[in-house]
Amino acid sequence: MYILNGSVYKTEENTVSPLSESFMFGYGLFETLKVLNGKILFLEEHIDRLISGCKTLKLTLKDSKKNIELDCYKLLELNQVKNGVLKILYSKNRDKEYLLLTTRHNPYTEENYKNGFKMMFSDIKRNQHSILAFIKSNNYMENLLAKQVGAENGYDEVIFLNTDGFIAEGAASNIFWIKSGNVFTPSTECGLLPGIVRDKVILISQKLDLKINIGKFSKGDILDADEVFITNSVMEIMPISNIGKKVYNIRENNITKNIIKSYIKLIGEINEK
Repeated sequence: MYILNGSVYKTEENTVSPLSESFMFGYGLFETLKVLNGKILFLEEHIDRLISGCKTLKLTLKDSKKNIELDCYKLLELNQVKNGVLKILYSKNRDKEYLLLTTRHNPYTEENYKNGFKMMFSDIKRNQHSILAFIKSNNYMENLLAKQVGAENGYDEVIFLNTDGFIAEGAASNIFWIKSGNVFTPSTECGLLPGIVRDKVILISQKLDLKINIGKFSKGDILDADEVFITNSVMEIMPISNIGKKVYNIRENNITKNIIKSYIKLIGEINEK
């Protein structure tokens, strides 16, 4: 089941107009959130980012934060989801809008974290001047195509460089790496979506007294790294085992492991509330 504009529908029911700007042009944006032990992680922050993205797309989120929260938890109960993924999608339908809530399973496994992800550089360049680079737009075709090419070549994720040749982000992730005990991650001006977990990792790094460098970096910078990991709200923190032919020893990723431990502690504190 899913919830559309506050009403519950069975998954086989089609209630979205094919003539809407949402369907015709991908006019809208979305958020994906992790559900852990029945708790939606960082829900308020995701809704705030959704509201901010709506302003960019000249949309107005008409539902209150409280109503959205109530509907989200209602859907989890209806679909009996204790652990999984919640997606919030908001899009345009002429003079109306769609607020769609759906759930699905979490695709990431213990084996993924144990072995790490493999990455490659994409030939597609991220346009750091586009307003869509900074929101989770429904115009996601570049990301999907890049990930498809990566999968066809045996990789789990890809890295986008921007039009100036600087590292931007993954198709579905933000990127971090460690060099000589310091943490590095691209700045938002490189054309990336500032992820919720990205923000948490930056704060955690600061609390661990790690020097964090946020700026413009080249392919050589990440290929010279000691440790690499990526983040998003569903996978959270994923170690990287290799980028192309460059191999990283994830068994000795001590700084990454400490960041993960601190993040797990943070999540535990949230679930206790």
